Amino acid sequence: VGRYFKYAIGEIVLVVIGILIALQINNYNEYQKERKTEMKIMKELVENLQNNMQRLQIMIDRGITDNQSADIIISTIDNGLSNDDSLNYHFYLALNPVDEGSFLSFVGYESLKNIGFEIIHDELLKKKIINLFEGVYKDLHAKYNRVKTFSSPNLIKFREENFLFMADPIHQSIGHLPIDYIALIKNKGFKSKLVETKGIRLWVKVSLIESLEETQKVLNLIEGELKKSD
Repeated sequence: VGRYFKYAIGEIVLVVIGILIALQINNYNEYQKERKTEMKIMKELVENLQNNMQRLQIMIDRGITDNQSADIIISTIDNGLSNDDSLNYHFYLALNPVDEGSFLSFVGYESLKNIGFEIIHDELLKKKIINLFEGVYKDLHAKYNRVKTFSSPNLIKFREENFLFMADPIHQSIGHLPIDYIALIKNKGFKSKLVETKGIRLWVKVSLIESLEETQKVLNLIEGELKKSD
């Protein structure tokens, strides 16, 4: 009987050890599978953020260019200068509405949401990613929505009432031709709209720069994680 119990206990111990080893192997395989999925998502996020950085920089540069044209028009008004064909292009840029808030991509982030945020093992990185897309980007989008709702309609209406759109496919140029240049220059409301739109661009630019900087920080963190896996 003693030998039988020793044998039975030995068998149980072996079975338990076998189960523990199998569980460890299974956990290791699951971990490796999760890591591969995590790396795949991170690579998608890298591409997503790189595209967003390019788009943000384009919007920052565009705002600067548009405001430079606005300054040229304001200087023309202040100095009472006569009309010049080269102004048509500056009219076009200066009167660009500031309402393109849907240009950022959420593709990589949506993939992460679908799989589940727990796939990201680094808690700090997870928080930074969520804050970027749910906080920083959405705050920027909210700014654009405010502009689109309260400012752009009036600007577009003023532009349609006082300008004719011009397009020259041969010389690949576009512009806005004033219907009555003299009346336009004397219209104090025109300069006011230019100054207001300049201010709106500068207001939005603050969020664009913040979004660009935060995107770069998160991108650096993700690329650091990817290097660790290599």
